[in-house]
Amino acid sequence: MNVLSALEQLAALDAAPIELDANRCVRARDRFSTCGACTRACPANALRVNGSVALDAEACVACRQCVHVCPTGVFDRNDNAAELLAFLPRLKDARIVELACARHPSPQTGPPETEAVVRIEGCLASLGPSVYLTLLASGIERIVVRLDACAECPIGAARPMIEQTLNTAQVISNACRETNRITRLTEHPGKGWMRRPLYAKRTQVSRRDLFRRAIGEGQQHVARKLALDRPGDQPDTPAEKSLPLERQRLLDALNRLLPVAAPANAEAPLEGLPFARLLVSEECTACGVCARICPTGALQLIIGEDDSYQLTFQASLCTGCGICLHLCEPGALRRESPTLAELIATQPAALRSGTLRRCQKCGVKFAGESTASLCPVCDFRRRNPFGMRLPPGFKPGAAQVSK
Repeated sequence: MNVLSALEQLAALDAAPIELDANRCVRARDRFSTCGACTRACPANALRVNGSVALDAEACVACRQCVHVCPTGVFDRNDNAAELLAFLPRLKDARIVELACARHPSPQTGPPETEAVVRIEGCLASLGPSVYLTLLASGIERIVVRLDACAECPIGAARPMIEQTLNTAQVISNACRETNRITRLTEHPGKGWMRRPLYAKRTQVSRRDLFRRAIGEGQQHVARKLALDRPGDQPDTPAEKSLPLERQRLLDALNRLLPVAAPANAEAPLEGLPFARLLVSEECTACGVCARICPTGALQLIIGEDDSYQLTFQASLCTGCGICLHLCEPGALRRESPTLAELIATQPAALRSGTLRRCQKCGVKFAGESTASLCPVCDFRRRNPFGMRLPPGFKPGAAQVSK
């Protein structure tokens, strides 16, 4: 064994299963939130949410399903998609492509009509809907996902979430008039199969990185340093308005996948998918809490010098985290399913507009009935001097812990 081989083994031992920024968690921003997208998706019960999200590194199987289901981008961006999409130039002539996981025992054997097989570095659970749509947008006619070995896989419990991801991708694809382009292979017929070209990529590690790890610098520290060295890439902060990579990639795929003419069903709601459309009622006081707390900038409150205001919403930027619904004190926001047209719209929609007035007691500016002289808070205190108001998302006695 040479020195570099030994260092590669040391690097593998040093590798963390996944990195996360707990400050970006919905629970860290909204203590009354019941979000548990990552815990429900984790097949190894390695995630716990109590005030924020925490990872049990020993239990984590690094399926990376949590990366694309998290609405606020808590987890690191290494979802195996970059390695897969790097094969696109080599697959430009392939019409039917199969995807298999790293644990599949014989991915090179399968239906004869498949022209290429790509084995990704990890589990198929790491791939979000955006990856499949990106592949379709690149010109591949049909994607076949290999699920025929999940039953024997140590992390086969991830299969239901893989199926859910495929269903999401299929619904979006069908809405774009791209029907029956994502299929799945769930069992081995035992005959009629043949060997096909197999593409696989092994992550390359630089010698400099290996030596840094060997002297104790560690992979996580190196990864963070390299990330900060990339142009235009800034470290995440709790107050930063940023869109998760999954949504960025999805929007890019939709822009390339949709034909020039709008799809016939562009106005049909995308029911049951992780997207949201917000509506606001007349109870809105233009307090701006929803816009300030929104982690992606989907909600914006614009106030003019003449005290005019406009609350806007952009569906493409909303990941449905629900923070605004919980923290809206008057309960003026309502969530619905957006249409494909709303999802791909590049301009925000105006939810509410008007003119602000100043409260005669506390001096704060607010929106409401033209006859109101007090803001909602002062008006409540006047009518209920010993009462109190709780946030809409607060449920007395409800457990706020999710495993």
